[in-house]
Amino acid sequence: MKLLFIFKGVALKHVFITAGLTVSGILISLFGFVSGKISAIQSFAIESVFAGFILALGFYAFIEKREEKLRPPKPPPKGTRCPVRVGFVKED
Repeated sequence: MKLLFIFKGVALKHVFITAGLTVSGILISLFGFVSGKISAIQSFAIESVFAGFILALGFYAFIEKREEKLRPPKPPPKGTRCPVRVGFVKED
């Protein structure tokens, strides 16, 4: 999922959140199972919950990227000149 985010151009904050969720889910599940505090089924359930969070974050990230694409461009700052006519760009 992290590689998909990187290649699709999703915001970097989503990449880091996904990496953090992945690492924390693996560590919690692994250390709980190795220490004997949780069973294998509970470990699998914990991993499933973290995978669900990651998929939900992926859905949110792609929806946010799509919304960003559909937004109209920001107006140029005051005093900007047109590269073709070399005149000042008016704000409408």
